Amino acid sequence: MMYLIKDAFQPIGFHLVDYLLKQGEEVVGVDKLDQPIAEHASLMVGRNANFIHYETIAAFLKDQQSNLANYSFIFIGQETDLIEYFEDKGDCYAINSSELLSKKNTVTSIELPLLEGRWLTQQNNRVVWQQQFFPVEASKIEAPVVDLDVFISIVYHILKASLTPGVIKIKHKKAEIKQVELPFIIHSISC
Repeated sequence: MMYLIKDAFQPIGFHLVDYLLKQGEEVVGVDKLDQPIAEHASLMVGRNANFIHYETIAAFLKDQQSNLANYSFIFIGQETDLIEYFEDKGDCYAINSSELLSKKNTVTSIELPLLEGRWLTQQNNRVVWQQQFFPVEASKIEAPVVDLDVFISIVYHILKASLTPGVIKIKHKKAEIKQVELPFIIHSISC
């Protein structure tokens, strides 16, 4: 099985690409190289023989249209149109997808918890939520956050388990639902 990851050089996508490659998996990363962080990330994984990069989904489809059944498709964020296109072509996973997608019975939707970890909270003054960084005072966060490496490992096990499509919510083991001083509330259950 090969994995296609959209937004492969964004924080969560990059860590997932890196983890999959370390597990010996074959990965296609789709992302533009229009930002210095994306170029840096591409240099870190681009030399791996199991990695292929495309700047756009259209370029990927031009090369791989006949081989789509060999892929699992992983989308991070609000990629509703793309997910609807790929959902009947292979296993489809949506990390942090919209409510609409979580109601589909052909997509495994993985809700994104509040994350911290390398590249995310290097000075304990920012967190990532929905692929965006938010400045925070670490002592003000009451809800437990999930370590990025732990989250990526859980996602990998979900991919390997080929679970029946549905919604998967990941939270810290000791978490209680609490208001965070950010523009959202974490609603989670353990899986």
